[in-house]
Amino acid sequence: MLFPIYGHLFGLNLAVALGAEALGIYAISMVTSKETLTPQKASLRQILLVYAIVIFLWTTICSIASSGSDGPYILIYCGLIVITLIAALLYGLGAAGGKVVSNQENQLAQAVSTRVTTLYPLDTWLQKISKDIGGGEDAQALLSEARVTIDTIKTIPSRKLLDNSQFIEYINRHTQSIEEQANMINNCENRQEIMQQMLASIIELKNNIKNFKNQ
Repeated sequence: MLFPIYGHLFGLNLAVALGAEALGIYAISMVTSKETLTPQKASLRQILLVYAIVIFLWTTICSIASSGSDGPYILIYCGLIVITLIAALLYGLGAAGGKVVSNQENQLAQAVSTRVTTLYPLDTWLQKISKDIGGGEDAQALLSEARVTIDTIKTIPSRKLLDNSQFIEYINRHTQSIEEQANMINNCENRQEIMQQMLASIIELKNNIKNFKNQ
């Protein structure tokens, strides 16, 4: 009677060992593949590795502790079922959680891209204005307000900018208008009047940005 019982245990251990090895190889391949290891893949890889180790150890320890009765079969199979159910639950949670994290990373990347494409022209815009209007107290006052305006924009959360494309268009449209005034300031006799208009426009832009930030 002992031979077929231990023969069955040997076959069960062999099947579990092969299955655990296959899971381990698959989990490790997630790292060595050419695709980027995302948080989702890292979580699932960890679950698979732990699952493979646990089922192998469970089957081996129960087999060693076997007294040759039918008890180990019930214990081993029930344990494997419970471990598999827990692993399946964790795998599902890991897949769902990894997807959420991946979506958040994509949204963050999009938000950062939006900020870059919005703020970079503003830095260039300030340099162009500074070059066009030259020096003087009125120019320094104007540039000071422009710097404060840009600094205020930089404090707006990227996500808020991403969700308000119309406000981004407003900033770009307003700054382009001010830049056009700066371009023609040296070709006009009423420099002082244009400077006052530009300063008023920048202050208006700054106040609207502050209001938008505080909404």
